[in-house]
Amino acid sequence: MRLLLEGQRDLAFAGAAHSGAEAVETAVRTRPDVVLMDLRMPDGNGLTATRLILERLPATRIVVLTTFRDQGAVQRALDAGAAGFITKDATPDELLRAVRDVAAGRPVTQAARVTPMLPDPLYAAVPEVEAIEVLTPREQEMFLHVARGLSNAQIASLAGISENTVRNHVSSLLQKLDLPTRNQVPSFAHRHGLLPAPLRIRSGG
Repeated sequence: MRLLLEGQRDLAFAGAAHSGAEAVETAVRTRPDVVLMDLRMPDGNGLTATRLILERLPATRIVVLTTFRDQGAVQRALDAGAAGFITKDATPDELLRAVRDVAAGRPVTQAARVTPMLPDPLYAAVPEVEAIEVLTPREQEMFLHVARGLSNAQIASLAGISENTVRNHVSSLLQKLDLPTRNQVPSFAHRHGLLPAPLRIRSGG
């Protein structure tokens, strides 16, 4: 992994960790844009590390490395604020594309094999619009954009407003929905059936 990332001119390798505790310490010290988090570390604290890192570095994007059998663990990581997941059998090109897309703030569904949410039978089959009735119409619009993974700049361009106005709307809707960071918005949206579960995207067809 390190050799792969260090060989890219546009990427800088910040560090590696072999336990959840070490992952938190390394992230806080290096303040990376993107963290690739293996949930199955020796101390079993990948999920806790994800939560702690996002509490300290809410702007950091965490992508969970997983197998398809880890659906429950991945779901908990996404609920904790992870930006998406990528399978451990992903090719080097898929991994690099995922890192670049997530770092750039593009919707994570554009990243190879990365998705912001897994289909789950526990999710609402019918949209629960009352979940966001507390929001103003404009905040609901911002909510859906954030849920799809758009950055403030992208939202501002689409809505024809300034980035500062977008930030104010997002801050307000997070407070009203009792969500710590915008990373929790996709999970909230899918849990209440407010967005269709996206398809996993695999490069090369």
